[in-house]
Amino acid sequence: MPFAYPVFLELSGKRAVVIGAQAVAEGKAAALAAAGAEVTVLENGAWSPADLEGAFVCVAHSSDPTERDAIALAARDRGVLVNVMDDVSNCDFAAPAVVRRGELVLAISTGGRSPALARKLREDLDTRFGAEWAEVVEVLREVRQETLSYL
Repeated sequence: MPFAYPVFLELSGKRAVVIGAQAVAEGKAAALAAAGAEVTVLENGAWSPADLEGAFVCVAHSSDPTERDAIALAARDRGVLVNVMDDVSNCDFAAPAVVRRGELVLAISTGGRSPALARKLREDLDTRFGAEWAEVVEVLREVRQETLSYL
């Protein structure tokens, strides 16, 4: 079972490298930057293994199987977590479909098997969990803190 252990990563201040065509790279770069990562974006064919030095994570997209393999190898050789989109064998992690409501984060993954299903489920959850859930989580955080102060 691929990607059997779901985890949320702390990316604040960590270097992320995004490799791919501009349209794909921009979306991934924006998501990584929103998570606090320091993002470097490189075009397909315009990167070198040295570009991955010091990175924590790399997200890449390429239609060239040789380039996909090279990106994954270069990243893994440097201890960099890598996700080569649409190429499960070259992924150390899956990037889930996400619904965010403040500190409430709902993540959906099909292990790369059906991104369309993950997207559909995200749309359903997006409708079901409105903006008010951010406030619910904040109220529950305050209640929890107060309760713990009595223990």
